[in-house]
Amino acid sequence: AYRFIRMPLKRITKGGTDMRVGLTEFEEGAEMAITDYYTLAFAGDLCLMGLEPITGKTHQLRVHCATALNAPILGDTKYGEGMLEQYWNLLGETSPLHLHARNLQFFGAGKQLISVTAPLPPHMNHTFKSLGWNVSEIEKTQLSLSNAP
Repeated sequence: AYRFIRMPLKRITKGGTDMRVGLTEFEEGAEMAITDYYTLAFAGDLCLMGLEPITGKTHQLRVHCATALNAPILGDTKYGEGMLEQYWNLLGETSPLHLHARNLQFFGAGKQLISVTAPLPPHMNHTFKSLGWNVSEIEKTQLSLSNAP
């Protein structure tokens, strides 16, 4: 079953860096952001999630995971608290962001549906194998809410 996050996001500047914050209530200058999500696999405190942004706000998925779910994306040093110490030995202290656009779909000329699928990047492939997740089975999974468990 899938769930959704509906949370307003507001742009702020923090330490000279532009970023977004998730708000519990709508306020002036905020924009509503909606994300559908579902869980695919677990390993200890980590979970693999399918995320589908319904709106397209900057850093929407990263803010929704870190703020609404209290589950920052692995390697997200901007919106998360970094990695839990227990994963440093497994992944390294400077592990890249584990956010991947597995499948993109859009309508092209003539209203033809175009679908583009990309393989996992090497750092995520390594992480999945280290966690014991079956990479070939996960790559077969259509990360689309129409096929969500």
